[in-house]
Amino acid sequence: MPTRTNASEARRWFAEDLRVSSPVLHNPAVIDAFAKVPREHYLGNGPWRIHSRLQIGAVHTSPSTALHEIYHDVLVSLDEKRGLNSGLPSLWALVFDHLNIAPGQTVLQVGAGVGYFTAILAELTGSEGRVIAYEIDEELARRAQSNLAHYAHVEVTSGDATQAVSRNITEGDQQMASRTLGW
Repeated sequence: MPTRTNASEARRWFAEDLRVSSPVLHNPAVIDAFAKVPREHYLGNGPWRIHSRLQIGAVHTSPSTALHEIYHDVLVSLDEKRGLNSGLPSLWALVFDHLNIAPGQTVLQVGAGVGYFTAILAELTGSEGRVIAYEIDEELARRAQSNLAHYAHVEVTSGDATQAVSRNITEGDQQMASRTLGW
C-alpha cells in the first residue's frame, strides 16, 4: 500500500489491485481510468461507513479520514438509512473490461448514483465520446450532476431511464446501451 498521504499513488495502487481482483484482462484503459478518478471526490469526506465483505449487513466506520481507507474494493454507504451504497469497484471494473468501451463511443448508464462510475465511463469514452447517465433518485442525481460538471461530454438526467428510448439516440448509441443493459 502506498503512503497514506499521496492520493494519486493510492489511486494507482487501488487500480492495480482491481487488475488482479476483478480481473481486468482485456482493456488496460479500465485500470488507467480507475487510477485517474478520485473516489473521494464522489464519496465526500471521511470517515466513511464501509460495508463488510464477509459479514452481510455489517457496516463499520473507517478508522480515519485518510484517503487510503476508501482505496480498497469495498462498498461505501451513500445513504445508510435507505440502503444506498457506492457500488463494488471490482464488479464494475470487470463489467467495463468486458464491454471494451473505447474513446468516441456513447454509453447509456442506468443508475448513476453520485457519479463515480459515470466518471470512469467518461474517462473510457474520452471527450470525443458521450455518457448519458440516468439516476432515478433526485438527490443522488443532483450530487452526480455537481460531481460530473467538469466532464462536458457527460449528461446526467434525474428520472426514469426508460425515457432514453424517446430521446434522440442513434442506432450506434442503442447498440452500446444494449450491451450495457442487456436489452
